[in-house]
Amino acid sequence: MKMYFSGNNNFFHGIMFHHFHDNEAHMKSQGSIDKDDFYRIINFIGRNNILDSDVFFEKLKKNKLKDKDVCLTFDDGIKCQIDIALPVLEELKIKSFFF
Repeated sequence: MKMYFSGNNNFFHGIMFHHFHDNEAHMKSQGSIDKDDFYRIINFIGRNNILDSDVFFEKLKKNKLKDKDVCLTFDDGIKCQIDIALPVLEELKIKSFFF
């Protein structure tokens, strides 16, 4: 992870998530993660390094993003993201991009 947050990066980081699974309505599939995996990823990145989407966008427009600043993005706005990821985001008070 040290390399990931090195000063050698000349681009901004968005960490994209897609499929989530649980033991109920959402089946496990290739590349899917569960709620516990999602918590572990956020803890690994560090909540303080994750910018809310509105803050990330404003800093981007003003060319004020730092190398370690990241945002979370969710591709396709699928139901498993709403059912599994969104409650985690709400609990941790993280605003993210949903496409």
